[in-house]
Amino acid sequence: MNRKKSIALIAVIALVAVALIGTTLAYFTDADEEENTFTIGNVSIDLIESRFHRVNAGATTAGRLSWDTTKYPMEGAAGSAPDDAYEWTGAFYTDDQIKEDAETYQDEYLAEAGKNMLPGMNVMKCPYVINTGANDAYVRVRVLVPKVLDDGILASSMYTSTAISSGAVTGPVVTVKTIENVTYNEYAFTYVDPLAPEQMTFWNVWGDIKLGENVTAEQIQALVDSGDLDENIGFAVLIQADAIQAAGFADATAAFAAFDAQQ
Repeated sequence: MNRKKSIALIAVIALVAVALIGTTLAYFTDADEEENTFTIGNVSIDLIESRFHRVNAGATTAGRLSWDTTKYPMEGAAGSAPDDAYEWTGAFYTDDQIKEDAETYQDEYLAEAGKNMLPGMNVMKCPYVINTGANDAYVRVRVLVPKVLDDGILASSMYTSTAISSGAVTGPVVTVKTIENVTYNEYAFTYVDPLAPEQMTFWNVWGDIKLGENVTAEQIQALVDSGDLDENIGFAVLIQADAIQAAGFADATAAFAAFDAQQ
């Protein structure tokens, strides 16, 4: 925005003076300009996955080591509950540890751990969101699990209940969606507080994907025979993240009501 100002000293008394003494009156002038620079804000996020559950550590079933506390020691003292401000007071993995692990998660961990799953075996799948934009943003994470597997084949409650009990996350809101002829159970989790620029979500809202302890080969074969499961390809679990500006909304609920209305 530009603002200009000018001052001209012109008065009746000055004009009279010119007539009486016959001199030329010089005008006092002034000019000023201010230039203000404005930048356009933006909302941008990165969704990453890691095998590291923010506040937990240990070996999974079937001998698969999910967290290595020797190589990746946790920060903080042992503990299992948030304080009154839902800030974690116990041990946790840092942002840097999670980000480093995320760089090799797909190609190294998931490529191996996701093969030939057996009953009772779980594969870690912990999503985190990073605000890469210039403005505070409300964030929501949605996990879509194939319905035909979620209803009895995969173990239930694979989401991180501590994230919800802490008060930092609401949900899950479960809906059924069909994408490219595959029907999913979608679990939506909304973070209560806005995520500041360059900040990463503390809580991962999902922990792992696990086949039920009592799943039989006959159950799996029945899905293959019905065409609901491709024995060569397997199945996909989708994780999606949404973000909307925090400014102008009373809370995350109002923000995502507006977000969903425009989709």
